[in-house]
Amino acid sequence: MASQPAARWRVLIVDDEPPIRALWEALTTWGYAADVAPDGTAALGRLTEGCYDLVLTDLAMPGASGWQVVEAVRAQQPAAAVVVMTGSPTRGDGDRARERGVALLEKPFQLHELRTVIQEALATNAPSRPLDRAARR
Repeated sequence: MASQPAARWRVLIVDDEPPIRALWEALTTWGYAADVAPDGTAALGRLTEGCYDLVLTDLAMPGASGWQVVEAVRAQQPAAAVVVMTGSPTRGDGDRARERGVALLEKPFQLHELRTVIQEALATNAPSRPLDRAARR
């Protein structure tokens, strides 16, 4: 569960906006190990290079979209929790997120909201504790 020490959880932040990618600093202070990708295409590469317990992804980005990132996570790392972030949510986004079992976080958001969504996503979707990275591939 997310109540485990956060340092065990590995997070990938995917966003074309530098201020959102800079959230890795907050996640690090909360004890998470955080990586960043500047767009969906880079995220797809990151997913083949390493395992993540949680992926935070923007929806609208150059290259691969956030929904393409979600599909890749589900195919390659099905135990990973996913949170999609968007500044322009639509009803369709909410429905699509629910269908795929991912959380939807509307931008702009406060750090405490992000932290809560991360903890809930990990508690709900991720394994009870992070697995050995080699075992998750």
